[in-house]
Amino acid sequence: MKAFTLRVNGQAVPLMEDEDGMINLNDLHKFSGLGKNRAPNRWVRSLSDKASAKIGTRHGGSGSGTWAPRREALKYAGWLCEEFEDAVYEAFENLMDNKVSDAAAAVHKVYRDAARDFATGTTGRDSNRIDAHPDWM
Repeated sequence: MKAFTLRVNGQAVPLMEDEDGMINLNDLHKFSGLGKNRAPNRWVRSLSDKASAKIGTRHGGSGSGTWAPRREALKYAGWLCEEFEDAVYEAFENLMDNKVSDAAAAVHKVYRDAARDFATGTTGRDSNRIDAHPDWM
């Protein structure tokens, strides 16, 4: 399993990707702090048949819930949080313009600091500051 953390609605959201590359959308929803109107089943109902075919439901045990591949999980995160969706588009647009540093900064807002914040218990927009380039730049 691969662990990573995203920032959604100002909260660090820890996620696990299983050996099949699937992510539990219920975990994402739970940590987002949003109500039932933003639950994974509501989002799945809004998708086309083709898109929803990639998403599955598991029953029983600790792995129960709505599971999706990474890209669909990122789409769901964007549905939960406009700031997250905007950061993804900003990063892509900057890459299209060959602005790699700006693209990294956009991703940095919702990804890199989120892992640190989860580990330290920090939350809120202050922890999203961009003081330097990410380590991987």
